[in-house]
Amino acid sequence: MAAALELLKLGVISAEDFIQNEYPMDQLEAAIREHASGAVIKNCIVYD
Repeated sequence: MAAALELLKLGVISAEDFIQNEYPMDQLEAAIREHASGAVIKNCIVYD
């Protein structure tokens, strides 16, 4: 995991390469279910 964080920090890879969907906090359960099903690599939970 440290290597992945370093690659992100250096700009070699981008978080957008892994994040497939954004969900607001009120749709957290849907995001978790989608991830658990294996349909996505990562979801981003957005809160304000």
